[in-house]
Amino acid sequence: MANSDIVEDMEVVLRIALSQVAPDAALTSKRMFGGAGFFAYGKIFAAWFGTDRLAIKLSEDDREELLELDDTGPSMMTAYIEVPEAWMTDPDALAPWVERSLAFSVGPAK
Repeated sequence: MANSDIVEDMEVVLRIALSQVAPDAALTSKRMFGGAGFFAYGKIFAAWFGTDRLAIKLSEDDREELLELDDTGPSMMTAYIEVPEAWMTDPDALAPWVERSLAFSVGPAK
């Protein structure tokens, strides 16, 4: 799969998950450092680091909790955890973690 296809697939699942937890947030992406960053409210909350996985930015407590699940792992940046592969086609499973990521990355709703 081409890198552009991976990023597009990630955008699709993130857009659906984001619509469930923050319907007013617009998702944007930006190619950076050989990967891509995904933004809501102008803040990065998820990233692709060139692997086959999406990584989401989480607080330390949430990172520890997510790492307890099967098929997760650390990413090249400490604040980001790679989500299970199955979540790449399951926005309902991803949505609660997107919500946590937004709370950590963006802060409380205004």
